[in-house]
Amino acid sequence: MNIKSILQDKKKLLLYCAVAGVSCVVLTLLCVLIVFLFARQEKKSDEAEVELKAYALFPEADKVVETEKYGEVAINEILVVLDENEDRSKAEELANALNGEIVGELEYLNLFQIRTDAESEDEFENYLNETESKGYVELASPNSALYLEGMFGEPCSLYEDVYEDHTNSLPFKMAGVEKAWRYIRGSGVSLNEVHVGVVDTGLNKETLDKDGDITVQTLENKDYVLEKNGHGTSVTNIIGGTWENGGIRGVAGGLGNKLTLTSTNTFTTRDIYREVPEYDPKNPAQVYIKSEKKAYLVTDFVEIYKQIKKGATVINYSVGFSHVGPQYKKANDMYRMLLSKIASDNPKVLFVAAAGNEGDEGVQLDGTNYSMGGISLPNVITVGGLDNSGDTYEYSNTATGNGEVTLAACATEVPVGYNEDGTVATNTGTSFATPQVTSAAAILRSINPDLSAKEIKDILVATAASSITNKEISSEEKAVEAGIGGKVLQIDKAVLKVLKELPDDKRPANLDEEFLDKVTYINATATVREGDALTYDIVAEIEAVRPGGTEVKIELQGAGQVTGESIKRIDKPGTLSWSFGFFKEGDEATLVITRLDTQACVRLFLKAIPEYTGQAVIPLPDMGMGGAVPKITLDAKVEILPNGEVSLEFIGQGEFSVTDSGYTHVANYDMKITAIGILNEQNKIDATGTYTFDYVVTLDPQVAAFLGMSTIPGVTTGDVQVVGERSGNTVTGTIIFDSNPATTGTFTAQAS
Repeated sequence: MNIKSILQDKKKLLLYCAVAGVSCVVLTLLCVLIVFLFARQEKKSDEAEVELKAYALFPEADKVVETEKYGEVAINEILVVLDENEDRSKAEELANALNGEIVGELEYLNLFQIRTDAESEDEFENYLNETESKGYVELASPNSALYLEGMFGEPCSLYEDVYEDHTNSLPFKMAGVEKAWRYIRGSGVSLNEVHVGVVDTGLNKETLDKDGDITVQTLENKDYVLEKNGHGTSVTNIIGGTWENGGIRGVAGGLGNKLTLTSTNTFTTRDIYREVPEYDPKNPAQVYIKSEKKAYLVTDFVEIYKQIKKGATVINYSVGFSHVGPQYKKANDMYRMLLSKIASDNPKVLFVAAAGNEGDEGVQLDGTNYSMGGISLPNVITVGGLDNSGDTYEYSNTATGNGEVTLAACATEVPVGYNEDGTVATNTGTSFATPQVTSAAAILRSINPDLSAKEIKDILVATAASSITNKEISSEEKAVEAGIGGKVLQIDKAVLKVLKELPDDKRPANLDEEFLDKVTYINATATVREGDALTYDIVAEIEAVRPGGTEVKIELQGAGQVTGESIKRIDKPGTLSWSFGFFKEGDEATLVITRLDTQACVRLFLKAIPEYTGQAVIPLPDMGMGGAVPKITLDAKVEILPNGEVSLEFIGQGEFSVTDSGYTHVANYDMKITAIGILNEQNKIDATGTYTFDYVVTLDPQVAAFLGMSTIPGVTTGDVQVVGERSGNTVTGTIIFDSNPATTGTFTAQAS
């Protein structure tokens, strides 16, 4: 046959091209709640300790009003701090002058809660002015309402289970959580006990993520609440969610039994009903529910005092006023006085406060117009918010003038627990950026318990980054805005700094970052043993060890048996090996290999349904072209199920050329063959299926000019029969195409 006859018979050319080849994924409720606080403080005398008075009452419901000047306050209550030389008798004298009585007292601050007979804003204002005019009164303030600011071997990672979802893992990645823990464990540093207090809405036992050995407790029974995934429970989970059950991992959860978390419910459970405004899911500060809860200034102070009395040295405070404004100046003065006194008496106590979510109101924190957040003191960190793309969270409060937002962390879609349907619950707001910083402070305090509040604050600021550079978060570098501190939390950098600055007798040797990475890593491979598809050879690779070596443990989850000691020791970089065997095809297992010095682990997911992979070779039919017969190669995959069912797949794409009479034609193809059959007792395979062959033939330019076309596209389909056999770990066979003329290919595949 010559080219002229081909040109005269286009149909025959098409047939030639056709047979030439054959194989081819509501919002946080803003609870605006009022609370009752109790606290006790011991004051040492020369002979014995004396309990200081600490009690308060909730405001009367019908006396809580929205005032133009002071915001929402108890219209008949005044908080007063007396000169340190005055005692309760002076407070009683003042109460009588105001036609009232003392209903609360925080002796630690010489603060009294006085309930008067005021019925209007004017009467309240008169009583407040009269109080401030007394020479023995140091500070006076309304009892203002506070609001909530609102997972070859696969190495184990914090980014598993819940955090396999990219969005869920972004807060951890933004703050460098996983690397921080690799540094801690790689260094071998001895951790110390640390106590964190959470002043919030209390705990719900059902949605508290606690199965491990972290101590999570409340100050009193009142601090246990029915609200599932509530604000306080969410904040607590972010700090100390256990690492033992694969659920919500607290940022400081790796501290284990070194961490004590004490939560208090500083809010009432009384329902208050107000009109529901238009819902904005991006703004957790917006009131979009009818049932609200609040705390009040005096009870809040008492609760803070109780936390310190209980032993907390890091206190999370995701609470704030409902707005930002000058009406809170007097209350802010009291915050400043309390915080300053605590700094003097307890220099290790650090407060981590939310900046708040009123940024859309256009008013900035100036250090006098909000609650604790925004106050510039050595023992206070105010946390602003970034969204999970690295931009400023649009509702985060910012600072101006003498106000301070110290640094920022991710404030959007932070995992906080589970919903009733088993899905991950997330919350948005600076409330949930704050406990990330609280966790960082707790970790640093655990590494070096001698650090003061100011030193921890300074370290976190010094090691924070001025921009977002992680490509998983942002494709381009983003500077952190000055209004939210111009800094983003970097726990790994802070941890490394504290480790390197430990005293000589406590500082671990070799704090090189590359070494710390290697010593907190382990790799493993599983290889099917030749001639036995149910047996695997397991090899674990250890790249670095500290002096004294490490033990490595292998654990089986599923069916099968590990041969060799379950725990082996290695004293220098190298490998360890085991043998693992399934009992029958169809079984599955996971092997977890853990180095016990740093808890680094790797998982091998194995199954006794070997997948055979290899290649199929298809010689194309001789169409009388006079040249060599072309061959194409396809990827082969064979799976044999326990019931004897066999599935085969052959896929490939590429090109081949044929030259005839001086003319060269090129064919580009995409081919797929699938077949289903059985494996009998003699290990013989018999299967049938179909093939699809897509192609485009590019003609020699001269032929193309003669025909007036440059390419000839097409697709052919047909039936195939596959016969073969299994021998040990190898499957071989023949593919027979029902074409004219018939074409036969061969394949070989090895178990993998």
